[in-house]
Amino acid sequence: MNYRKMKWLLIPLTVMFVVWWIASVVMITLNASEDLDWIDALIKTTAGYNFIKAQLLFSLMFVVLLFQLMPELGLQQVIKTGRRRWILDRVGYTFISAMYFAAMFILVEVVLGIARVGIDFLLKYDYFQCMLLGWLSLTFIYMFMGILYLMFSVIFSPGLTAVGMTFLMDLIFMAMSLYRHIPTIYVVMDIMPVPAMRKVGLITNSMFVVKPLVYNTIAMILMVIVSIQVFKRKDLLDSSMQFI
Repeated sequence: MNYRKMKWLLIPLTVMFVVWWIASVVMITLNASEDLDWIDALIKTTAGYNFIKAQLLFSLMFVVLLFQLMPELGLQQVIKTGRRRWILDRVGYTFISAMYFAAMFILVEVVLGIARVGIDFLLKYDYFQCMLLGWLSLTFIYMFMGILYLMFSVIFSPGLTAVGMTFLMDLIFMAMSLYRHIPTIYVVMDIMPVPAMRKVGLITNSMFVVKPLVYNTIAMILMVIVSIQVFKRKDLLDSSMQFI
């Protein structure tokens, strides 16, 4: 993992998340008077800061940044580690990057949320439990998108082709998520507001997240297997081949 690049990415990521938070939370709560208005704006996933369209954008940005963060490994390194290990190493890098990216998103939301409405209000409605679930669910989503990008990078080539294919699939997943019975990756994010909603008596059952978690975990495993099998058959001496 290129930790130096990761540190430099901290600044633009923070700025982007702050701007989005101001636009999607502050602007729609200028006239908020009820507690539920604040809770709705801070943690809802149907609009605002955690809007699925926002996560579509952030997922694409994550994939682009992932390409920049991946360490450059040459032919000798692939021969030394083995092709299977080479792919699994990238899965590990993807997981670390996903946690980092999701943590930045959640950290900005927590800091600005405290500054905007105060920590006592947030504690009253289990806001920090929501943020923990948000971090876990977003890490899962970004991990999925990263592995999808890895698979396309191995099948086709790293760069614009793989990013474009990943973005296309991302759009398809977003459209499919409009149908609640389809366990797409973005349904996982709906677990985020459950603690606050339960606090105000709006929801009691959180088992809806189990099905998309299981289905998409299986999908990630299959994508890793496909990546390994395809990469094992790659001609490493092909001068046109680029390493991820």
